[in-house]
Amino acid sequence: MKAFARRELPPDTLSEALKLVREDAGMSTADLSRRANVQEKYIIALEAGRYDQTPGPAYVRGFLRSIALVLELSPDAVLARYAADPTGLVGRDPVHPGPTAQPLKQSRLTYRMTRILAVGGIILAALVYFGVQVRSVVSPPPLEVTEPASDVIVTEPFITLVGS
Repeated sequence: MKAFARRELPPDTLSEALKLVREDAGMSTADLSRRANVQEKYIIALEAGRYDQTPGPAYVRGFLRSIALVLELSPDAVLARYAADPTGLVGRDPVHPGPTAQPLKQSRLTYRMTRILAVGGIILAALVYFGVQVRSVVSPPPLEVTEPASDVIVTEPFITLVGS
């Protein structure tokens, strides 16, 4: 009975090692993509050391963990090798290094501020609604008199008004 054992990661660069182990396992990039649930274009990019063609370091770590499990490698060893070369300069064209990562701009609106603004907006909308309702109850209804005309002088004690 064969005990469970993980494969060793070859001493090459991470990208070359992943490709060697995949080929030794007899898998194509499409097979690995399907089993690791990672798009094939990202597997090809990782095997070429083109980390700039991936969505970002957090995704790369997740991809590498999934690939390592499928290839029966230690995820910790693979991630340690990636951490030793996080920029992925291996395999990049030195003349055309590709786009550099821009730092994320920190939003000035925090979660708490956003929540306060949302609650304030709801309160403001409620006040406007109730203000309109109170105004319609308190203000007199519109009155339009059609008879007698506005320039007529009446001497009778009772007048019949017509209008709406």
